[in-house]
Amino acid sequence: MTFSEYIKVDLYGQYNNNTEHVYSYPEKITNQYSFTEGTRWAAPITDPRALFQSVCKSGPCYIIHRHKNGYYYSYVERNASDSRGGLEMITIFVPAGLHASGGSVLDALNELRGTLILSRRYDDELVRNCAARVTECHSKEFFPAKTKQDSGGQPMAAFRTFKDASELRTLFTFLKQNEYADIDKLLIVHEHDVKEGTNIQRITTPAKQVFNVIGCSGAKADREEATLGESFRITYSKDDFEPLYKDVRLDSMPNPAYGTDGNDVHLTDPETLRMTFRKKLFTDIKSNDGTTPKTINPEVIFNGTPAERSEDGRVFVMVPENAVHEGGRAVLDVNATHFEPYHIQVALDGLRNNSVLNVDLTPKTNVIPIEFCFGDTESGETHTLPVLKVPVKETDPLYDSMLVGQIFHGYEAIRLPGGGFRVNIPDKDDKDNEKKRLPKLLRILLVVLGVVIVSLALVCGGYFLGHLDVIPVFGKILG
Repeated sequence: MTFSEYIKVDLYGQYNNNTEHVYSYPEKITNQYSFTEGTRWAAPITDPRALFQSVCKSGPCYIIHRHKNGYYYSYVERNASDSRGGLEMITIFVPAGLHASGGSVLDALNELRGTLILSRRYDDELVRNCAARVTECHSKEFFPAKTKQDSGGQPMAAFRTFKDASELRTLFTFLKQNEYADIDKLLIVHEHDVKEGTNIQRITTPAKQVFNVIGCSGAKADREEATLGESFRITYSKDDFEPLYKDVRLDSMPNPAYGTDGNDVHLTDPETLRMTFRKKLFTDIKSNDGTTPKTINPEVIFNGTPAERSEDGRVFVMVPENAVHEGGRAVLDVNATHFEPYHIQVALDGLRNNSVLNVDLTPKTNVIPIEFCFGDTESGETHTLPVLKVPVKETDPLYDSMLVGQIFHGYEAIRLPGGGFRVNIPDKDDKDNEKKRLPKLLRILLVVLGVVIVSLALVCGGYFLGHLDVIPVFGKILG
């Protein structure tokens, strides 16, 4: 069933000295005091004269009745054709569990007045068309839950006033008011039609405009309800892309992020807003020699845009969805201290959100001239090897040790005027080891052998000299 098929209509009042249900839809009430399965919904409709005469001077007015069966929305005016000055009341019934948009109910009541009261046309087709104007809203409740138990007597009633059609529509639209918690019937009357000295409770607090926030495909708010003037956050999502966020304020001004229908706020989908989603791609940057330097601090540029850094320190880049297509490519540049520049084209097609781009940086290598000097520099008894050009990676601790601390494997490294270093490897001044010292000629031969070994190491790629532990060994032998 559609929502409008649940709507029922009744015309009740004083006619020809009788009080009766003159017309009902969709099923006619044939017995005024006995209801069938199809008309039982109309049983709670009662004579409004007592309430009307307690509040209104001449009318008309509106009555909203909360009942366990559902909500009864009524329009009441005097019946000029009744000799006793009786009333006529049109009622729209919405069953429990369903909630109608108050503005649409008000419009339907006004249209039914023209059909049933002014034109006296009791036509099911016309009434059906009026009922079809009543639309559903997404409120979970209207009148707040009661804080007091029913006494078993007459329904608790209260009234409030309106000054114009706009305020009347607001009162019909926003029924979730704390002041309505313990009342069953709310009478709404024009401010100039209130009787003096009425003993019916009057509610004067301005109606609080609470809207239902309705999400849609790809858009969801951080709350289900929002009050006029309040801000809320919208999360926009698309499969395999990073979400987008937008903070909006709910007010009376038009906003492309949402539209209002009664007390419902309908969010606009991201496609209509032409939002551009992006994928997040992380970079895993390492040295290609198998080590992971503690501090690389790279500069990452992706298609000319600098990369960002997450809260946990991970470097990432953002790729707009219009770049992620078949054949789509991007340029990744990485520059880091002590490393060769990195430049590569990345194929974007098929990359998932939060994918990792592996970057292997190549350490820069500097060739440092080193002159090894063995012996006692104070006595002048030294043996100096020819200058060796030692390749050292800038990521090797030896590099900083020489340039900053002027230390080479624990030995003093003195800068030479023309560039490079002299490394002094002194003889050990240990008398206990005098007997163990080799003859001078043999020591010289070992020095020559060391040069040969060093040269071979250079030919093999410089790895051996990158960790020149051989030098201390020669020092011990020669010492």
